[in-house]
Amino acid sequence: MMGFGGGAVFYNELITYVINPTNQKPDIKGERTTYFSQPSLLRNIPEVFIVLGVLTIILQTLGVLMLRLPKPDDDVSCE
Repeated sequence: MMGFGGGAVFYNELITYVINPTNQKPDIKGERTTYFSQPSLLRNIPEVFIVLGVLTIILQTLGVLMLRLPKPDDDVSCE
């Protein structure tokens, strides 16, 4: 459970930092929400996909490298 919540907190901060580093406010008001239309923010959206993709590849590669088969003396039970 911690992995899902911890990842969401970390990724949300990273996405905000990459897309909106100057903390601009939304400028279009809809019926229920507000939207960003500033070109300076919209240009950063493709970059955030690249950043998140590279970060995910690095983290998953590290996770795969840490996998190993249990040794005979490891205390592993299937009960």
